[in-house]
Amino acid sequence: MIKIWLWLLLASSLVFNNGNDAGSTQGQTGTVVLTITNLEPNKGELRAAIYPENGFLEGKGHLEDHVIEMGDETSMTVTFENVSYGTYALASYQDLDTSHKLSQNRIGIPNEPYGFSGKPGSKWRKPRFSEVAFELDQPKMEFTIELKYWREQ
Repeated sequence: MIKIWLWLLLASSLVFNNGNDAGSTQGQTGTVVLTITNLEPNKGELRAAIYPENGFLEGKGHLEDHVIEMGDETSMTVTFENVSYGTYALASYQDLDTSHKLSQNRIGIPNEPYGFSGKPGSKWRKPRFSEVAFELDQPKMEFTIELKYWREQ
């Protein structure tokens, strides 16, 4: 009798729930608004991207990116829309020489100002995703990245 009751309880929860858990974020999307400050006016391009963990800082591993030619602004805002709820990281840099990559010196130290959605543990290596990641779990999230040169990090 108890087995039948448990089976009925389980079956009814599957029928009435229909897979839509009230706390579930599956299928939901949000907007990420990123303000980038400390820009050098009239120099190169601003580049900003949102990354999932898989592909973080790897060439075309970004979910979406923005490239904006610099004018006389010292700050800009970019918006990433319809981003599925999940864990992401933001990265931005000012491509001063318009080489379409973060220019580095001979030993790999960046020559252009850059920043992330969180504070990396060390400036002596690429940041780990977990250090700069955030959880998108609401309709709109806002971030500010202040671009800095490596020596200022």
